[in-house]
Amino acid sequence: MFTRFLRYVIYMMCITSFAHAAESKTIEQILSPISKKASVSMLVSDSRTGDILYSTNPDIHLQPASTMKILTAMVAYSSLAPSSPFQTTMQVTGHQHQNTLHGNVLIHGGGDPSLESAHIDHFINKLRAHKIQRIHGNILIESNHFDNRIQTPGTVWEEINDCYAAPTSSLTLDKNCFTVKIKPNESRVEVENPNRLQPIDHQIRLQDSLCQNIQDHYEPSTHHTVFTKGTTLDHDPFSFPQKITGCWGKVLAPIELKLSVAQPAKHFTAVLKEKVKQSPLELKGNIQHTKYSPKKSAVLWQETIPSASLETLIEEMLVFSDNRIANHLFKQVGYTRYGPKSSWSKSEEAFIEILNQHNIDASDASIADGAGLSRNNRISASLLHNSLKTIYQDPTMKKLIKLFGQPKKKGTLRHRLRKTKKTIYAKTGYLKGVVALAGYIDPFGPEPKTFVILINGHKSVDKTFTHIEDALFETLENL
Repeated sequence: MFTRFLRYVIYMMCITSFAHAAESKTIEQILSPISKKASVSMLVSDSRTGDILYSTNPDIHLQPASTMKILTAMVAYSSLAPSSPFQTTMQVTGHQHQNTLHGNVLIHGGGDPSLESAHIDHFINKLRAHKIQRIHGNILIESNHFDNRIQTPGTVWEEINDCYAAPTSSLTLDKNCFTVKIKPNESRVEVENPNRLQPIDHQIRLQDSLCQNIQDHYEPSTHHTVFTKGTTLDHDPFSFPQKITGCWGKVLAPIELKLSVAQPAKHFTAVLKEKVKQSPLELKGNIQHTKYSPKKSAVLWQETIPSASLETLIEEMLVFSDNRIANHLFKQVGYTRYGPKSSWSKSEEAFIEILNQHNIDASDASIADGAGLSRNNRISASLLHNSLKTIYQDPTMKKLIKLFGQPKKKGTLRHRLRKTKKTIYAKTGYLKGVVALAGYIDPFGPEPKTFVILINGHKSVDKTFTHIEDALFETLENL
């Protein structure tokens, strides 16, 4: 009887072993269209026990694209103020006699990525609320919270003027972006540009039909700002006025081109000047930007504009893959550790230090920015997996999971993984030649799994992955 039972146990162990082998083979077969032309790193585990369910190349270092934002969410949540991680302040100095301020107004930019033009109105209204009608002095705008290197290190030079690569600066207003409208008008193309500080000189030729160099089926271009059926546009980030060149099909509808503000402090100053000019305030002095704090004077009163909460910022960063928020959080982590002398590299040091505090070894990683925009980033699936594991198993961090994107809802996952049967919370990642996806399968259900997928390869690898991801996740759900 015992022998029969032993044979049964051995038989079941073999069946289970073959089943797992079949699943692994199935995953490899699904990935085969990609793995022939790209480096694939993948790790899947049981979220509760940490047991590895599937693994391939987990320790090679690849570009993570926007899955880097998972590290940013974890590190920021561990080190920044939850209610208001950024603050913009206005200090009123000197003395007030009746309705006249004899002194200066100092506005200090605190790197708030959620600051909007309406907040400038708030400062002006506060001056009026204190019955200040005239200012015999200057309005000084200070922007030394972060260092002067506002562009993300390791980005492609052609991206400098794109909104998704907007500067990371002490003074950020309206996302450091503006929208240019491009539309055909009879025999020419019109460009409507709301930003007077960044004039545009376009040389877009208009054709009666679609541009001839664009076919119905094409590979994604690595060389053009806009590259769609019937349209090719490029802009030169180093020209002034900025030049936009290309070809436009007359039958096409207008488009919007989102560009970044090149000089955030000057942009902030220009917007403030316009708003003061339109207000009842009388200013005898100047409105000017300064990188250095003026000599300390007696502060009559101070007004502080708090940023959005940390959870709000993290959710927007993860769901919509907001590079601007990610890199401001990245720089703020460095500022919290090292003060105004912080830098991109100091922020990397702070990141590695905080990850080490959570027993996550990042010593071999290259963490050049918090958004995953930099081509200098290199991390492993193991590092990203360990971060996700910590978020899941740490009671204080587990609430971050619900800030991730979900299929069929808003954000970058809205139109993806629509065939999955189990709840998925995940972060997407994309650069030319890079596709990534990491997060959780059924994290609050009976069989929670943690997964990381990093793929670096040919320029259209993201399209290849899109064709296989539903089949892949159907297999992962059943591991």
